[in-house]
Amino acid sequence: MEAVGYATEIENGRQLAAWLALVPEQYSSGGTQLLLGICKRGNTCLRTLLVHEVRAVIRFVEYKAESANW
Repeated sequence: MEAVGYATEIENGRQLAAWLALVPEQYSSGGTQLLLGICKRGNTCLRTLLVHEVRAVIRFVEYKAESANW
């Protein structure tokens, strides 16, 4: 993924999802967490492709699960 840049700087999956703006913005202060709505920042094209890929995988898994019941 060239769009991510230096992947070694991203420590975990949540940070990557936050960079792509797929998770709510998080503000923490004094042990109190505030999760806001999903923002529209980040690479719009990359975020859209990832969402479509996940939807395709979910549909495929559901189809396989229905076929296994036969």
